[in-house]
Amino acid sequence: MKKNSFTEIIKAEMLLFIREPSAFFFTLMFPLLMMLLFSSIWGNDPFPGEFFGYVDFSVSAFMGMVIATGFLMSLTVTMATYREKGILKRFRATPV
Repeated sequence: MKKNSFTEIIKAEMLLFIREPSAFFFTLMFPLLMMLLFSSIWGNDPFPGEFFGYVDFSVSAFMGMVIATGFLMSLTVTMATYREKGILKRFRATPV
């Protein structure tokens, strides 16, 4: 059975991501630590007239920040490196 090349690329990219400690830390651990820091400073007491606290409102903002920084920082550098090494030609994805 022929393996899907896209699946193989995803597996390779995940391994490269896990092997890079700074990318792992700043993508997964740093936002979590920042959220824990801010929640310990301001707490999660409900706002007056509301049912939700600071952490409840800020989780979505932190998730958006992680997705945006991960995309903007990682993808551009990865694509430039792939183009430089000729990997995109092997994948027939040069227009990327």
